[in-house]
Amino acid sequence: MQDPFLALVVGILGIALFVLFLLKRSLDAPSKKIEKWLKAIEAGETIELPTRTDFSHEIKIDASGFTVTDLKAKIPQVYYCEWKSIRKLTAFKRDLLTTDCVCLAFELNTDTFLELNEEMRGWIELCEALPSFLPGTPPWEKWFMEITTPAFEPCVTELYDSNLKPIDS
Repeated sequence: MQDPFLALVVGILGIALFVLFLLKRSLDAPSKKIEKWLKAIEAGETIELPTRTDFSHEIKIDASGFTVTDLKAKIPQVYYCEWKSIRKLTAFKRDLLTTDCVCLAFELNTDTFLELNEEMRGWIELCEALPSFLPGTPPWEKWFMEITTPAFEPCVTELYDSNLKPIDS
């Protein structure tokens, strides 16, 4: 008779542990964290949101160009692009079914293309630096919203052409 009793006790303990797991999971749910953050913001508190750390590529800028590093490759793969080698720059959006991804296509003097996107570490710094290194390129605040709307449309926009004289704005 001990076997059925032991099975009952183990079953009850298993159910209790499962209920505790579900309770803890619901309390730690991202929606609960977001609710806490929103309440803190509404109360005028300053909060620190977590920063993203799982990038697959990194962009680093210097005075003569930028480097793109594949952070997930077993053997680091690095590509360097000089500012002076850029013939054209086009912004567009890729439709990824449930979301869009804003991209930049660099057409180089070697008749090759380099595509970078907003999912890369250093993207914002690159976008902010473009007008400084590619004269005539509009500030990203001017073109970003143009690219992002409407959703799921490519919204191709030429940002720079080395053959065109920059228009002072």
